[in-house]
Amino acid sequence: MSTNLEGINEYLSIVLNEKGLNVARHVSTSLKAFLKLVLRPRDPNLYNQVYNSFTTIKTGPSKKVRLPTIEELRQILARIRSIEIKTYFLILA
Repeated sequence: MSTNLEGINEYLSIVLNEKGLNVARHVSTSLKAFLKLVLRPRDPNLYNQVYNSFTTIKTGPSKKVRLPTIEELRQILARIRSIEIKTYFLILA
């Protein structure tokens, strides 16, 4: 099992080197969220092993930006035509 767990760290390292810090942070954060929602209820032991095998990549402090309101998010969602893009947008939102 440890070989597969090392693969997660290798993948995150590749993403970090090829795509940059912000993309790697998003990937690691998304993976942690996915593990909590999907794997934890099904197999808590495996969840603990995988979840603790890597850390969420952190970025330095950035300027605070105003987050969009729910209404602004709804307006954006209403303009998206593709169901695949709508789904991705909802996951990220």
